[in-house]
Amino acid sequence: MAKIDEITELLVTEIEAFNKSVDKLQKERQEFQNIKFTPDISPINDAFKYNLEIMQKNYQEQHGILIGLQNDLKKTVSIPKWVAVSFISFFIIIILNISFSFYQYQKIKEIEKVAFQEGMEYFKDHIREFFKEEPASLKKYQTWDKKQ
Repeated sequence: MAKIDEITELLVTEIEAFNKSVDKLQKERQEFQNIKFTPDISPINDAFKYNLEIMQKNYQEQHGILIGLQNDLKKTVSIPKWVAVSFISFFIIIILNISFSFYQYQKIKEIEKVAFQEGMEYFKDHIREFFKEEPASLKKYQTWDKKQ
């Protein structure tokens, strides 16, 4: 029986030690629950602030560029399509008119050349006819021509 008493005494001491450990764990659990955990997010805030500053600078630069472009666009004159079409049509008509005038000028030169040739032929025929009817004038003309 002494062994049973020894075993029970060991079991009792083990149970008491176990109970003490459980109580200690409960106290520590209570302490952990009471601890407020606050992470340090200042580096993240600093990074966000830096990025926000950069974005604001970029926005200001882009806004300035946009204002400049708007001012440039206000200064430009927009030409309606009908004005452009009218302008182009005007130049096409001018070019066609100049081409037609040049063609007519060439044609007139040709007509003048043909008329001159016909006039010369008529004059030659007329002189021949005159010299056939007036042989004395022909001799007089030939003498005059030799002197020249």
